[in-house]
Amino acid sequence: VDISGQVKLAAETYGDGQDLFPGALTTEGGGTTGTVPQLAGLYHVSKAEIDFHVANAGDPSYTIPESILNWPAHGDVSLGFDYETAPFADFNGNSAYEPELGEFPEIRGDHATYFILNDKGGIHTSSGGDPLGIEIHMMVYQYNSDDFIDSTTFVHVEVINRGTQNFPEFIVGNFVDFDLGDSGNDFIGTSEEHDMIYVYNGDSVDTGTGGAPGYDGNPPAVGVVSLNHEMHVGGTYSGSSGSYGSPNVATEYWNYLNGRWANGESFRYGGNGNTTAGDSIVRYLFSGDPESVSPAVVCLLRDAT
Repeated sequence: VDISGQVKLAAETYGDGQDLFPGALTTEGGGTTGTVPQLAGLYHVSKAEIDFHVANAGDPSYTIPESILNWPAHGDVSLGFDYETAPFADFNGNSAYEPELGEFPEIRGDHATYFILNDKGGIHTSSGGDPLGIEIHMMVYQYNSDDFIDSTTFVHVEVINRGTQNFPEFIVGNFVDFDLGDSGNDFIGTSEEHDMIYVYNGDSVDTGTGGAPGYDGNPPAVGVVSLNHEMHVGGTYSGSSGSYGSPNVATEYWNYLNGRWANGESFRYGGNGNTTAGDSIVRYLFSGDPESVSPAVVCLLRDAT
């Protein structure tokens, strides 16, 4: 929300429209994409490649791999883009990325993919919201491990305001359609204590439907955890339209980001979480203990935090 109280929003769900676009924005204050999108690719590199690069950078026979050589460390200043973009090890402190000297991408995890998005590359056809002028830097990464971390994907998000407006209220939200095997028997839960929203199977068997795989008698659980910020709201909505269904316009998205249904009613504890069956106002839907989950699944959820 800007200083005049107007909602600005970029949001996508299933790709039926587009609010976010590949590439960086210029830094002159208008926050434009320039004539040609810059740094609009997917940049993947592994820790093994980096370790090998560091060990062999001084060898005349060594060829720097494209993943390290083309790391998006800098934008084209002559076109109005920020010089410093993706993080890298700067050995000599001159702010220039020099992989030929052994400098390398600074990543998280054992495998990482870096990409940049913006919300001014076109009209917001997903939410219809007015653009903010933001540039989003994302690093998606994973670790090689022998425990549950091997099945965990981490996402680091940095949001930069390239526009001319200040936003006294600003929220980053995460939309997930889990579809755990047969989506028809998925249950959703939230854990305020662990800043987590999760999905689990509503019964002990999941046979899968519509081509989706099943899990028979061993259905898993999947959680999304906010690691370094408090989860402000956790909830779910039906896939249909209407007061308690899928958001279609910017104000409905904003309502969900603030613990309200599409029609503006507050989330409530009990029943379906709305005024027809709910009780006290809450920010987290289905926050009680999941009664039908086996102890093994509950243990998994605790470990995953």
